[in-house]
Amino acid sequence: MERRAALLLLGLATAAALLGFTVDAAPLRWGAALAAAAFPVALIGLADRRRRLRWPLALLWLVLTGGLLLLVALPHGGPDSLFGLPLGTVVMLFGLVPIPFALVVWTYAARFELRAEDLDRLRGIAEARRLRGEE
Repeated sequence: MERRAALLLLGLATAAALLGFTVDAAPLRWGAALAAAAFPVALIGLADRRRRLRWPLALLWLVLTGGLLLLVALPHGGPDSLFGLPLGTVVMLFGLVPIPFALVVWTYAARFELRAEDLDRLRGIAEARRLRGEE
């Protein structure tokens, strides 16, 4: 995601979420759900300088959007389902928390790249600390 686009998305998502969570109107709740899904995607996109995370970010946005829109669509948290919990709680506990977490962790591990200059910089920092006696 381009830096300018990520900043624009962050600004729009922040304004939409603020409006949707403070004004009690059904269409604004749907907008707040979309904004809440876009916000973490925009933050990660802002940090992605090499633009290597397009597909994982799209998948993360789809998972978050689907889950949050489902939560908005359920009246009063939905019917009781697993362990007597409302369906909305089950979606949050077993869908909207672990799936995005696993997706982000897997993507980070799969796309992590330690360049030689990064390693040299880390060695220099460790050497400087050793010489100062901070170990």
